[in-house]
Amino acid sequence: MDFLQEIINYASKGVMAFGAGAAVIGLIKFMEGKSQNNPGAKEEGMEKIVGGAFIFILGMVLVPRLMTFFQ
Repeated sequence: MDFLQEIINYASKGVMAFGAGAAVIGLIKFMEGKSQNNPGAKEEGMEKIVGGAFIFILGMVLVPRLMTFFQ
């Protein structure tokens, strides 16, 4: 069971890292759109920020609960 717990911990960290990366890319896109006064790029950046935050939260909350399925 320790091996499975370790796998779930790494999976959780991987999902959280992916979500944080998506949020950072969204932040860059948002700032680009803001500096160029482009509402389309700002909207796309904001969507990526929210999506990345959602994925990060899933990795933080939902993935560790997978262990309950294996017990």
